[in-house]
Amino acid sequence: MTDSTSNRAQVILNWIKKRHVKKIIQWILVFLSFIYIGHFFVTQRGNVQIAFSLDLSIICSIVFLKVINLLISAYRYLLVIEKCGQQKIRFLEWLKINILGRFLNLIVPQLGNLYRSYHLKEVYKVPYTHYISSYFSFLWMDTILNMLVAAVLVAVMNPTLMIGQFNASLLLTTITLLIFSIPFVCLGFCKLSSVLLNKSLWIQSKIHEVFSVTIENLKDPKYMFQVLLLGLLQLPVVCILYLLYFRCFHIDAGIPTILLFYSLYRVSLYLNITPGNLGVREVAFGILSDLMQIGKPEGILISTISRIFNYIIIIGVAIPMGGFSLLKNVKQLAPKQDQ
Repeated sequence: MTDSTSNRAQVILNWIKKRHVKKIIQWILVFLSFIYIGHFFVTQRGNVQIAFSLDLSIICSIVFLKVINLLISAYRYLLVIEKCGQQKIRFLEWLKINILGRFLNLIVPQLGNLYRSYHLKEVYKVPYTHYISSYFSFLWMDTILNMLVAAVLVAVMNPTLMIGQFNASLLLTTITLLIFSIPFVCLGFCKLSSVLLNKSLWIQSKIHEVFSVTIENLKDPKYMFQVLLLGLLQLPVVCILYLLYFRCFHIDAGIPTILLFYSLYRVSLYLNITPGNLGVREVAFGILSDLMQIGKPEGILISTISRIFNYIIIIGVAIPMGGFSLLKNVKQLAPKQDQ
């Protein structure tokens, strides 16, 4: 290989390392999704007009439930942070950190997670790997709980419910088992790669630490009871929220249908194809809605109105907490090496 070819290859590798290709692909997908969604907005003006003429009582109910859901979710996340980070944090302080983090994530993907990890490291001395463990553990347990409850309720309330050619409860159970296996598979992969390479790489040790903490937390009955109880309290709030989203378009959806849509939302938090799955989640909701014979446009609009309310709540709460001033200081969020 000539020097010029080698240099050109190095330039390409450096470009890929900077994730430019990934970002370009992501925003192309966002653009294509928006064109697809825009087509339905144009052809389904009647449904769009319904969304812009919502009853004030529905709007107030959605906002109230969104705030309740935000508080419960923040407290559950705090329990996981304290467990993984071994540090006590006041709820109001964590609530501010959590909301500002979600606000920053709306502006720049993953910036909010960087802010939370930085703040916890600087103020509470929580190592970055402990924050990552907390983040994954919370997302993992929350998704499994919701998916498992959804699978059971769908099996009991409507065992013949289908998603296209697949039985809904069986599909939910399969996805739940796959998500449950993630940390165990990753730990097994780390151990296998260590044996094959005859050494443990730094990245392997960090991945091993993250997933080991997640699995170890399952052995604490008091902690698990608190997290699961709050999750069960949160689920009815979310179900009522989705019921109101459907009511916005005069659709009478049963509990099994609502649980399927919420389960899809939970899975979308794992598979981030575009920033915040912008556009992709709306298309996925449209496909699910079409498979369940509700109507593809309705599914897209339900996801859209859910996202709009979420943005309004997060931005409306974050601004008084100093969200805009925090944006001016994002350069301070450069991570430091753990000692």
